[in-house]
Amino acid sequence: MFTLHPVIALYEPDRTIIFTNILYRINSDKMMKRALLLISFTFCCTAAYSENLAEASEKISNSIAPQQTKLIFDNQLRDATNWSPEFETNGSLHISQDEMDVEAPKGATIWFKPRLSSPIEITYEIQAVAEGGTLDQVSDLNCFFMARDPLHPDHLPARSGKFEDYNNLLLYYVGLGGNRNTTSRMRRYIGDPVVRPYLPENDLSAADDLLKPNVWQTIRIVANGPEIRYYRDERLMFRLDDSEPYTSGWFGFRTTWNHMRIRNFRVYRITSKP
Repeated sequence: MFTLHPVIALYEPDRTIIFTNILYRINSDKMMKRALLLISFTFCCTAAYSENLAEASEKISNSIAPQQTKLIFDNQLRDATNWSPEFETNGSLHISQDEMDVEAPKGATIWFKPRLSSPIEITYEIQAVAEGGTLDQVSDLNCFFMARDPLHPDHLPARSGKFEDYNNLLLYYVGLGGNRNTTSRMRRYIGDPVVRPYLPENDLSAADDLLKPNVWQTIRIVANGPEIRYYRDERLMFRLDDSEPYTSGWFGFRTTWNHMRIRNFRVYRITSKP
């Protein structure tokens, strides 16, 4: 007969499993002792394997899924005529050396003029400027995409630049570092003047989900039928599986009381899945 009192601590520094403090009291032969140690070892390895498998699955689901694409709009920041700015109050938009510089004392939307249709990918690099200027607030590197006006399906009437003026559109919206860099959210506008729904999992506020000053960030937006995805620096931040997706509309950069720079804006047609 025997009595077993196991206390097992499992650690994984650098993915190395260390077993410590196996305390036991046993009155039996050596074979029984070895069998019990083998059982303990197998149990711990199984638990560690399960945890690592779950971690790996999560990383895979959050990585950028490769897709075959065809470039349809190359770097569109070479020419200011490709863009239609809407400033709530006097702001500035300058393009130099394929880079757009936007300073907005209040709300501002910079529309890309061509209408886009799913399935597409939109990519660009964007930076919140902090160089001592009065508008260098490090906030609101936002965007609208697949935007359209239900009352004017063939074009997008100009608006004042005030944020609330866009509530009655149908679109997807990402507020990256919004509310003075305290939140990052993805919303689906439904054309309602007040209601702008979002899922709880698309409401982020951790430090890794916000902005850092003077850091270029690579954004990739996927609108592939019902699959709506938003990546930052190869990390999936937002996802929406939309049963009634918006499949065509306009893209616009959005900000307020901020100074931002943008470069390498491109649009791709998704031609197939991996």
